[in-house]
Amino acid sequence: MLRLPDGARPFSYRCHWDLDPAADRVPGWVRIVVEVAAPQPRLVLHADPSLDILSASVNARKCGWTREPHDILALPRALHTGRHTVLVRFSARVRNDALGLHAPIQDGVRTLATQLQPVYARCLLPCFDEPAFKATFQVSLRLRAPPPWRVLSNMPLASPPNRSNLHLFMPTPPMSTYLLAFVAAPLEELGEPSLTERSGVEVRVWRWPGREHAAAADIQRFAARALDELESMLGMGMGVPKLDLVPVAQFMGEAMENWGLVTFRAGAFGGVEGDSLWASRELVVHELAHMWFGNLVTAEWWSDLWCHEGTATFLSAWVLRRIGPRGDRKGRRLAWPRFVQFAFAEAADADSVPSTRAIVPEALSALADVEAMFDAVTYSKAAMLLRSLKLVLGAKQLLNTLRAVLRRHALSSISTNQLLEFLPRQCREYMGHWLRTPGFPLLTHAPDGSLYQLRAGLADNVEQHWPLVVRAEAGGFHILSGRRLRQVPIHNILNGAPTFALIHPPSLLTRGLDDPSSSAVLVASLRHGMQVGCKDAVRVARSRSRGASTDTKALLQELLEEGNTPGPAHRGMDLRHAKHWVEQRGDKGWRKVGAEGSARAFAWAVSTVPPAFLFDLGSKQPADPVARDARFLRAYGCLLGRCGAQAVQKAAMKFMYTTCPGTLPAWTRFVERHDCQPLRVALELLRRKAVLVETKQAA
Repeated sequence: MLRLPDGARPFSYRCHWDLDPAADRVPGWVRIVVEVAAPQPRLVLHADPSLDILSASVNARKCGWTREPHDILALPRALHTGRHTVLVRFSARVRNDALGLHAPIQDGVRTLATQLQPVYARCLLPCFDEPAFKATFQVSLRLRAPPPWRVLSNMPLASPPNRSNLHLFMPTPPMSTYLLAFVAAPLEELGEPSLTERSGVEVRVWRWPGREHAAAADIQRFAARALDELESMLGMGMGVPKLDLVPVAQFMGEAMENWGLVTFRAGAFGGVEGDSLWASRELVVHELAHMWFGNLVTAEWWSDLWCHEGTATFLSAWVLRRIGPRGDRKGRRLAWPRFVQFAFAEAADADSVPSTRAIVPEALSALADVEAMFDAVTYSKAAMLLRSLKLVLGAKQLLNTLRAVLRRHALSSISTNQLLEFLPRQCREYMGHWLRTPGFPLLTHAPDGSLYQLRAGLADNVEQHWPLVVRAEAGGFHILSGRRLRQVPIHNILNGAPTFALIHPPSLLTRGLDDPSSSAVLVASLRHGMQVGCKDAVRVARSRSRGASTDTKALLQELLEEGNTPGPAHRGMDLRHAKHWVEQRGDKGWRKVGAEGSARAFAWAVSTVPPAFLFDLGSKQPADPVARDARFLRAYGCLLGRCGAQAVQKAAMKFMYTTCPGTLPAWTRFVERHDCQPLRVALELLRRKAVLVETKQAA
């Protein structure tokens, strides 16, 4: 039984834990007020096997309990219609895997923190551990540690701590169990909190003692500014009176949107310029957007996860388009191009394999399926789908739709079908098809100029049909079904699926590079925010120059001026570098674009998301090896898919030989551990080269 019966629902939780950072188990108790809609023969809760149950009672009468598969705790007490009080005393295990209640170690100090998403609240207390079962939580924590240790939770303190160091917090609004959070650590306030202008929410960034963080003050001001902008856009407050942003060592992922207590990996918000600044700001706004979509309105079940993860990803780009990465409206023009570029790359990589899934799967049959939902299909593909919806409806109507969703479902849950009911009929059908259909189309054209779609990642080239967002020559955005698309001449599609950004532009070039229609569609795509590697751009430019007497450099300059801003190197060399090659090397320059782009891409991956052994060489802070290696391997996989194994092998050889020759033994251990074949070949060739050099020197 993966899901609980809905005959009984929680109304409120009153929970307590005695926190001792040195202990391996934490005792506690929980009092749950349960509302029963129909008579129940027994009460069923979620409780992880690691949770020791000490005693249980229903309506002040002791009762037994039984353990069942799928983390089920059953209390064999019949319940009639109405409210009942359940009291359970337990002991929770302190984990070492950064999930549930865990003990991060920072500077040799063992602290306590929680990470309950998606299904780890049951490791902390017996509860109704499903997102649709919302209830209020009042938390009390007794801390057995001296000052300057702090205890933080979702809400402010109801009263100052007493002599026994008991911290009692105010009740939360109704929320899901996975949003419950607390942190116990020796933390210091950055300074005075920043207040939002509209609701007066106190925003605080916390830090470790003795550590000055250059970006922390900017993050605090930016977070307050972003909260104001989100409240202005969505038409209501975030629901809680304060927001703490707390660094946690050994964090799984980047950040967690606990209501009122956002926890994040130490260093995740540390970007101060360039791509790192944008990445940190996007992460901040993403977590803040969850205060509305995710916390106020929550997905009914994990198959509807896109309702808040995709929406938060989309809103983060929209907010940055309005206020800029520094909260001062500078750099706003880069927000949408960056969003389209990164979201397209992540979504296309995840969605172009035969084993991909739909954004909304038919069923989740195991807990492992729930955890697998947190991927680029849920985040990036769903966000690109909302971007296309904005083009069709317009910004004003889409904001009104989001506000209507919040007004109707605030403090409750929402399913995919319920959300789609807020859209016009044509948009509802369009969104429903994309949400429930795996993969994405490669758009190409027949010799007669008609368009057809093939699913990316499939070798059988069977034509499939997706509805697409297009803009005709007469202007305005429209939704065309896949069958109607065959009747539209290619020169009339000025802003088709590339605006939706789930059609790979190189697929438009698979038939006839000299065909002006191919380059026309690609140029139109670039003008509406799509990014491509410079090799494709130069090839199109060369064909355009032959077919339409357009100079290569002039076309590249035109594309640059049209807003195709340079992107990170993992998409290949951007147009600015392509223009440089053409100007400096003439027409022969384009041939070196591929190799040079791969070398820059590998250097970008290593410098931006280095594996753990390189991070340790340049930092005094302990790294989380598993998380850092995973981030590098994701970037490496993206690079491998776009450039090919041979290009990655040559790029790795160049980088290792010229940039970090002293780390070759560490690279060897990393490659053997993760089975990276192109890197293994590169290291073997470098070793052979070193042997040859030594032989020549000896001779």
